[in-house]
Amino acid sequence: MQLLLSWDLPPQTAVRLAAFVVEQLDLTTSLPALDAALEAVVAASAQRPPEVELRRRAARDMLRNRSYKPTGRGKPASEYLARAAAEGNFPRINPAVDALNMISLREMLPISLFDFDRACGQRAGVAAAVPLVLSVRLGGEAEAFVFNQSGQQLALTDLVCGCVGDNESSQPIITPIKDCHATKVDQSTHAAVALIYFPRDVDEQHAGEICTDFAGWLSRCGAATRVAWAFCDESRPSVELRSNDELAGR
Repeated sequence: MQLLLSWDLPPQTAVRLAAFVVEQLDLTTSLPALDAALEAVVAASAQRPPEVELRRRAARDMLRNRSYKPTGRGKPASEYLARAAAEGNFPRINPAVDALNMISLREMLPISLFDFDRACGQRAGVAAAVPLVLSVRLGGEAEAFVFNQSGQQLALTDLVCGCVGDNESSQPIITPIKDCHATKVDQSTHAAVALIYFPRDVDEQHAGEICTDFAGWLSRCGAATRVAWAFCDESRPSVELRSNDELAGR
């Protein structure tokens, strides 16, 4: 399993990324420790610490690129989770998605997750053994994808998107708002890729702690699960990740 992450956003875009590759997942069994930790985070979410509220605002601001406005239905996914927690209907999906939702709610940061093999299947005419290229760019004027079973579409104009393929012919599959239905993770997923969207000025040490925590939970989603992660931003626009690297982060 190999991922090539390419930063193709305009200069000075206020986003920093952390990419994760996860292999040998088993999402058919529950994790009692994760369930307990998630319940605690949901219960505590009603009283948001000042630094987390500042991060929530910064997560919105980092999406203000060109014509895109992160308001209404265009808010970061983390804000949808906060509303679900307040209304008492926080989702429980599977261990990988639950770990993502827990970190996203606690830190007020949007996080994407997609099935690696399904994403590879989106590449027309590309051999399966070729590394998956994920380019991160702004959505084009006519671009959109279906994000749920009902066939609803998310318009992607000027929204930060993770796209399969190189920048000229890439197909969007993830955003900080919603992810494409065709590549979503479910209980049959064995390999996945996650992306945390940080505001550019996030504290370096705290960002590393968040990534280490998330990677730790992901590594428990299977008896032999392997996780590797790395940062990607304007100063480091190209990152290669392999699940057998067993990275502690870099």
